[in-house]
Amino acid sequence: MVNGCLPLIHRTLPARCDDVVARDAQGTFDYVWETFDEYYAFFDQRNVDWAAEYARQLPKVGEATDDVALFGLLSDLLSPIDDGHVFIESNNDGYSSAVERGINLEFERGFAAQSEVTDINVWANGVFGEFRDVIESLLDEGSTDDQSQLAWGTADDGTTGYINIFGMEGYVLDEDGEPMGASLSNELAAANATMDTVMANLADTSRLIIDLRFNGGGFDAISFNFAQRFISERQLAFSKSARSRDFQSVPSEAWLEPPATGAYLNPVTLIVGADTSSAAEIFAIPMSQLPQVTVIGVRTAGILSDVLVKPLPNGWVMGLSNEVYLDAQGVSYEGIGLTPDMEVPVFLVDDIKAGVDQALELALSL
Repeated sequence: MVNGCLPLIHRTLPARCDDVVARDAQGTFDYVWETFDEYYAFFDQRNVDWAAEYARQLPKVGEATDDVALFGLLSDLLSPIDDGHVFIESNNDGYSSAVERGINLEFERGFAAQSEVTDINVWANGVFGEFRDVIESLLDEGSTDDQSQLAWGTADDGTTGYINIFGMEGYVLDEDGEPMGASLSNELAAANATMDTVMANLADTSRLIIDLRFNGGGFDAISFNFAQRFISERQLAFSKSARSRDFQSVPSEAWLEPPATGAYLNPVTLIVGADTSSAAEIFAIPMSQLPQVTVIGVRTAGILSDVLVKPLPNGWVMGLSNEVYLDAQGVSYEGIGLTPDMEVPVFLVDDIKAGVDQALELALSL
């Protein structure tokens, strides 16, 4: 096994770093199982008996005589781990162990219930366009705008602000207006500038609605930058430590610093859903603990850890969760998610077809 080899820490590499990992099905299977056994941090939280999974899948290794069969075997091995940050990628395929839920599941249900459109992607894009029209119909006419990953507007004759944050990355755009996949520093600078524009436009509102229903994450640094715009005093957001089988790092702390230009301290309503995940939860959880914030919607995904990416002996790649995030009270949300103060459906095809958005309508009524 070539695991736990940290040349930046050790002057000489551990002896096991000289071990040769077999590239056949058995070697690859053992490598995946042992790497998860050593580094994955949430077997208990996700009710997975990892040793039992090894015993369950081991008899099938001999049947994995080609790449397709081996990929299926490894996917089955990982399948009990309901974690959106667990994945495996071959040269031709990809697999995530997360149980499907949220908006994609609703798209599949709605698509199956109709027969007019035969391509699910075409149909889903059409429904999402209708959904954005429903949102815009609930806002002040002519008030909406958008830039990169943010869309905003006002309601109630300008007294209520609305911000939809679609992601915590993708703020640096190319000449065609598409995300470039830029560095963290450039992404953070672009996100900060875009949010400056939004907050300036909504500075005179008496309350704010922040919509995170479609936000699947990105960079934690952008989440912290956005969250600290709503605090007046320095406060702890999270502590984070990395875990392996024989080691847990000293926790590092992430603090929110009040903005020099002044915080937005009026009431805020967050809309969250099952697709609100990763860095979006890194934003939502400390926000939920502010006295002026109310959270509505559906419980979030509960996948906060950064992804530890490992190459496989045969050239494939896998990812896993090995970092434990704790909020300011020492609570972990991994595998649990953030439970809203008020539950309300956030995305139903039948509602969209009827011109209804229950979540935004509730937010506007509070």
